[in-house]
Amino acid sequence: MTPDMTILIVSIAWFLGGFVNGVSGMGAAMVALPIVAGFMDMSEAVPSSCLVTCIVAGYVAWMYRRSCRMASVWPMLLGCLPGVLAGVWVLKFVPGTWLQAGLGSLLLVYMLWQYLYIPSGRHKESLPS
Repeated sequence: MTPDMTILIVSIAWFLGGFVNGVSGMGAAMVALPIVAGFMDMSEAVPSSCLVTCIVAGYVAWMYRRSCRMASVWPMLLGCLPGVLAGVWVLKFVPGTWLQAGLGSLLLVYMLWQYLYIPSGRHKESLPS
C-alpha cells in the first residue's frame, strides 16, 4: 500500500474516532486504533494514538476550564502519578492475555454497575444548573 493511501485511511479512521468521541464523549481511540493497526505497525499506532487522545483531552479540558472546580480536580491529578507508575509496571511484567482478560472483566463489571446503579441525588461537586 502506498504511503498516501495509508495516510488517507489513518485520517479517515481518526475522523470516525473523533465523530464517535464527539457524540458519546469517549471512544476515539477505541474506534480509530483497530483500523489504524491494520495499516501501521503497532509500535507506531499506539504512541500516535496516545498523542492524539492526549491532544483531544487537553482541548476538551481547555474548552470546559471555566466549568471545572479545581478543588475537585487536584486529587485526581495527584492520583494520576501513582497510577501512571503502576500502569507502566503492569504493562512491563503482566502477560498480555492476563491484561485482556482483566480489562474484559472490568468492562463487564462496570456495565453491570451502570445497569444496577440508582442515583442518590445531586453530589456536592455538581455545578448548579
